[in-house]
Amino acid sequence: SDDYKQIEAIVADVKAGKSNVLSASAPPPPAAPSPAPPVSAPAKPAAAGNAKVTGSIQLAKDLVSRIGPNDTLFVYARAKDGPRMPLAILRVPAPKPGDFPKSFELTDGMAMAPGMSLSSFPEVIIEARISKSGNAQVSPGDLLGQSGPVKSTASGLSIVIDKVAP
Repeated sequence: SDDYKQIEAIVADVKAGKSNVLSASAPPPPAAPSPAPPVSAPAKPAAAGNAKVTGSIQLAKDLVSRIGPNDTLFVYARAKDGPRMPLAILRVPAPKPGDFPKSFELTDGMAMAPGMSLSSFPEVIIEARISKSGNAQVSPGDLLGQSGPVKSTASGLSIVIDKVAP
């Protein structure tokens, strides 16, 4: 999909040192408008720039042995009703098994495209993934977990990574 291509390009730029879009303090990079169909404005989004989702990532005990030293942890928010492109994304080295739970914070400053931030949508779904390859695309063997729909200002979430991608 076009969203996938855009995410892969951003990840490639980050790996090449051209962008720091995934760090909490970096401003979002300029991006071409998404070719996705227009999405209706949400009824009551968070105040512009005020959205922040915080919580912790847990790891199911039966998956502890699957964590490798070169794995990458992705935590990202997607609109509950809207495009699949992440609204905010955090990419860090995966914690060692004894370092769970791992705290996270997603903010409007971590948006990947202008106008597509947490505060643009009242409800989001938070996903956590431990990538074996370090790539943005889900690959077989990646470890997955996600929340149900939460407010774009939610705090204290607990996301359990408890599935393995086929």
